[in-house]
Amino acid sequence: MVFVIPFLAGGGIALVYGLMGLVEGYQSKSWPVVEGIIIESDIQKRYHSDGDRVYKAEVNYQYTYQDQEYVGTRIHSVSFSSDSVSSVNKLLKKYPVDMDVDVFVNPDNPEKSLLVSGAGFHAYLIILFGVIFSGVGIFLSIFLPRRILRYRSRRK
Repeated sequence: MVFVIPFLAGGGIALVYGLMGLVEGYQSKSWPVVEGIIIESDIQKRYHSDGDRVYKAEVNYQYTYQDQEYVGTRIHSVSFSSDSVSSVNKLLKKYPVDMDVDVFVNPDNPEKSLLVSGAGFHAYLIILFGVIFSGVGIFLSIFLPRRILRYRSRRK
């Protein structure tokens, strides 16, 4: 039964992360928009423990909100990595250095900002994974003990 815990924990974490991104994405649609400028646009390479490489778009932008300067780093409400360098390059081409951009600023916390408002595809994808993993964990925790008990009772 111990192997059920990663499904439940991973699914729960994915659900919470995805739902938070979804809520923030929808809230960002009503945030004020200010002008900003891209100050850095690069690929960040990371390695998993198994040695696989993943790539993430690193975009930094500067903006001013209520006479205070800030530097933002988030494009969407949910950040993501990819094993495809071409998909990350495609995203980075949209945000070259020195490009003027619209920045959606959280009026309650101006240090939080996004370049794209709304809940994107990745928030829904993470929620889907969370539902699947949690569902598998719940299914296994309910039905597996019954199957084990039936199996043991037949062996006697």
